[in-house]
Amino acid sequence: MTGHPLSRLLYNLGTGAYFLGIRLAAPFNPKARLMTEGRKETIERLREKRKPSDRYLWMHASSLGEFEQGRPVIEAVKKAHPGYKICLTFFSPSGYEVRKDYPLADIVVYLPFDGSKDLEAFVRLLSPEIVLFVKYEFWLGTLSLLRRMGIPTYLISAKFRPGQPFFKPWGAIFREALGAFKEIFVQEQGSADLLASIGVTNVTVAGDTRADRVIEIARNPARVPIVEKFASEAREKGLPVLVVGSSWDKDEERYLPFLKKHRDEMRVIIAPHEIGGERLRNLEGTVPPLKSHLFSQGEAPVGTEVLVIDRIGLLSSIYAYADFAYIGGGFGAGIHNILEPAVYGLPVVFGPGHGKFAEAGALIKKGGAFSYETEEDLATILEKLLTDGDFRQRAGQASADFLRENSGATRLILSRIFG
Repeated sequence: MTGHPLSRLLYNLGTGAYFLGIRLAAPFNPKARLMTEGRKETIERLREKRKPSDRYLWMHASSLGEFEQGRPVIEAVKKAHPGYKICLTFFSPSGYEVRKDYPLADIVVYLPFDGSKDLEAFVRLLSPEIVLFVKYEFWLGTLSLLRRMGIPTYLISAKFRPGQPFFKPWGAIFREALGAFKEIFVQEQGSADLLASIGVTNVTVAGDTRADRVIEIARNPARVPIVEKFASEAREKGLPVLVVGSSWDKDEERYLPFLKKHRDEMRVIIAPHEIGGERLRNLEGTVPPLKSHLFSQGEAPVGTEVLVIDRIGLLSSIYAYADFAYIGGGFGAGIHNILEPAVYGLPVVFGPGHGKFAEAGALIKKGGAFSYETEEDLATILEKLLTDGDFRQRAGQASADFLRENSGATRLILSRIFG
């Protein structure tokens, strides 16, 4: 990292203070403790697992969401280039703690803090032949080190916004950091245009790798017999099935009045974002007078109107039993994965918090998704999807077409990296 000395100093001071804050908070904060203690094991685990004859591809993902973007590429590398071993690093415990036993990665560790003495030791010990950074993570010291060592480094599934430092007058060192990447694979043309505006042209519009992932899941969805029976009974009565995925309390405040009003016209499957005891109790308290049943209690009795999924890992397969979907998170940090229902040809509805998700705007434009702000807006959208079968079918087809048109990012990325 060269750049302006003052900018470099400010960056080093800022990141140093941030990492020191994590260490100081470790005795009192569980997340900070995991981040600190986990990094103490990184170098030792690398020494234990790394063999001199190994050829490594290193993928870094900040957290779980970024991992899901990179996952299709790992799977494709393992199939097409089995000679490579995979080292997967995370910055955050929310990624590492969930995926530390990911079977396709040969090493899973925390990335050493940028600028720490362990960072260079980590890179030299691993000695990767190829490095992939996913989406948003830009540690300038790490990128500078990789550039000096001449290791081919790529950014995949990237998205850029005008408010990022790269596009600010004071952002010279961040713009310079982009030079560490041999190629930048962006999800959509808008990101490529932004990068072109600052003279970055080693850019390929590849699309969203998650599209390839959900298409693969949809080809062979896992059977969920309890849900299958519930949905079959609904269809025998001519009732459409709505799946509510990753539901938060602010979503429930808005959609439950509609469900209660139309309880005789539909059946509903709710998969809450959190399934802890208190969260489920709160949900059960707001559902009446709808007749609800918990998935963990086995088959739903005849007449059940709402099936509540209190198990993780099922949602992507449950969408296969739906006629339309509502995705939560639009009144919080942001909506959850809308590609998972869209791949099954479902119309998708969500709240207004989708500005950072390019696929949401694109799917709205395509006619397969619908965003709302008020409870009245939501009622209008859901009633149209509930009562107008032709409209629902057209919207679902638009979703399916969108996934088909946006597939192939993983294949393109591998072809560019491996030739």
